[in-house]
Amino acid sequence: MDRKFMKSFLNNYYSDFQTEAVKDSEEYKERKSYRYELEKKFELMLQELSDDLIKVFDDYLDACADEKEILLQEMYLMGAQDREKMLRGII
Repeated sequence: MDRKFMKSFLNNYYSDFQTEAVKDSEEYKERKSYRYELEKKFELMLQELSDDLIKVFDDYLDACADEKEILLQEMYLMGAQDREKMLRGII
């Protein structure tokens, strides 16, 4: 499989592949909403302690989002690679 091509396809074909992937998932929407509620509560608690803690927490959330984006790209590429193997009769 041409990983470079497939990665380019993913990023060019979908303007927001993460949203596209979960657009019909009520379960995802519910879990995301719950996570946002928890984040808001956590940030309110952090505000009482320190602005530095809020900055670290925001940096942490950004790092998690970056990690998740890479994971989702790799899962897409794994699916594409598995499909190619199935079509070639390797699996």
